[in-house]
Amino acid sequence: MELGLLVPGRHGNLYDFSEDSIEDIRWIHKLKEMGFLLKEIQKVLSLRRTSNWVEPQEIAEYLILLDKKKKSLRKDIENIEDEIARIEEEEKSFAIETAGDKVLVGAPLKALEYLRCPFCGEAFAVEQVQMNSRYIYNGKLACSCGYALEIRDGIILSPSAADEADGGADLEREKYKDLPASVVTMLQRSYNFLLHRISGMQLYDRVVMETDINEFFYLYTHFRKIENRVLFIITDRYPQVLRMYKERIEYLKLDLDILYIADGSGNYPLKKGSVDLLIDYFSSNYRETCRGESMSGRMLEYLKENGEIIGCYFSGKNEERLFDKKQFLEEMKENGYALIKERTIDCPVEVGKGNQLLLYESKTEESTAVQKTGTQKTGR
Repeated sequence: MELGLLVPGRHGNLYDFSEDSIEDIRWIHKLKEMGFLLKEIQKVLSLRRTSNWVEPQEIAEYLILLDKKKKSLRKDIENIEDEIARIEEEEKSFAIETAGDKVLVGAPLKALEYLRCPFCGEAFAVEQVQMNSRYIYNGKLACSCGYALEIRDGIILSPSAADEADGGADLEREKYKDLPASVVTMLQRSYNFLLHRISGMQLYDRVVMETDINEFFYLYTHFRKIENRVLFIITDRYPQVLRMYKERIEYLKLDLDILYIADGSGNYPLKKGSVDLLIDYFSSNYRETCRGESMSGRMLEYLKENGEIIGCYFSGKNEERLFDKKQFLEEMKENGYALIKERTIDCPVEVGKGNQLLLYESKTEESTAVQKTGTQKTGR
């Protein structure tokens, strides 16, 4: 009626649909079944109303409209067939990429020089190992003080790793499912910031570490975008979470050296001052909530004197507690870090009104790092 396709009579507030209106409805229905749009139907009905299909010129014009619509529909069919062909090619490419067995990897041999007893600082003796020229798949790492690590399926298990029966492991990646588009956009903005900062670094033969990946795992979708001659150290308290991600990464067939460490204490079996870059993707929020400790304070001893932290910190109120951006930055400064870059983005309403993400890059200050190494081992 708004387009003039139906022009019923009117009596007060009531419309009177005459036989002519019923005939218009039949024509509208017929033309829609032929694929005509409402604006195109408007043109046909105008021809019908002005000629009653007895004027040869109007009939010829109607036939032209039918032929034009037929050609348009055939073009649509061609476009749809092209799109289906592209979909089938895409399906084939993914089938080829994921076909066959995964590339099984273990604990990289090059990582042994970075492993140390967290109590006495001594190197480990390697015992009862299954290995090849690049990886250790199973075995034991023993320290003379009695501390020992197990290597199982290429994952290092410390005595403080969580029990496999613990129900806190997010093996289905539930936190990533059904995210509103606005939240995904927010996360992508944080991804872009971190990747831009990382891309400007010289990471060839360096050590990059990310912890507590059961919460969020930044590197998982960014390995391909980072220099591959890097030793990646990935930690979490849940061995099953590390195993799940390790298997998924193996299917990607990436030529990477990744050391997986299952440890729940944060007192990692790593040589002090060995990490060049630490990824803090909401790990600080997790540490504050679950361990009551400062991420920057705990990790200072593992970073090199010129090591860096690049991170994303949630600032605001969630269901559990309040996270204070100002306090977070003050603690970083107190722990011996200089802020290089900082950006704040507002969270969408789905995350909570007034909440923000702090995106930051910081670097250890050489003058204070050595002084604080001995005082930060237990966090704050």
